[in-house]
Amino acid sequence: MNLQLYLTLILVFAALNLTAQPALEIIGGNTKDWGIVRQANKALVAKISLKNIGTKELVIASVTPSCGCTTAPIEQSRLQPGASTNINLTLNLTPTAIGQQIKTITITSNDATKPVQTLSLKAKILRSLQPSMNFIAFSPIQAGKRALSSVRLKNTTDNPMIITNISTQDGLSVNRKVPFTIAPQKDIELAVSLIASAKSIGYFHSQIVIKTDNTDQPTLPINVYGDIKPFASAKK
Repeated sequence: MNLQLYLTLILVFAALNLTAQPALEIIGGNTKDWGIVRQANKALVAKISLKNIGTKELVIASVTPSCGCTTAPIEQSRLQPGASTNINLTLNLTPTAIGQQIKTITITSNDATKPVQTLSLKAKILRSLQPSMNFIAFSPIQAGKRALSSVRLKNTTDNPMIITNISTQDGLSVNRKVPFTIAPQKDIELAVSLIASAKSIGYFHSQIVIKTDNTDQPTLPINVYGDIKPFASAKK
């Protein structure tokens, strides 16, 4: 082999090494959208495929969910060029989650151009009994004095829904006697009042639990928050 050919081969080999790079592709794009989910009583699951579309081994260093409600174990962390693997997603939402939910997963690899990629997880939770908000906040609250708030409850189904019971505690009460019926696709206002005791001064957290005859959603818990201040009596 002459010197010129030898040098040419070295240059070609060096060029190939320089251009050989791993490249991570999230098959289907960087968003997993479950769309409208009628109930969130069960975990949302999905299988996300990752592929090495580069020309060198891809090493996936970590797959990190943004919250503890999401698990995302990966089947294989090292991929040869052209190989694929899966992330097995499980998204557990709280019983009070409603409306648009957005979580993320961060994927870190030795992809030189995109060492960190973010996978967005989306779902819009629509419940059979849909509250206008997933919590009630009282402000202000004075110990011994009645505080008022409200929430609207919508029957999103095509059948009448009976509210069979409403459980309250810690000085909470509501303005409706049970049982009562909410017509299909209609909503009602539930007025909520609170008379906090002097022993409850400080951060307040309680819950209202609504029971229905709907088998898809037999209960609806609504968290209640506030900050209780000492009663300020009028100056003489």
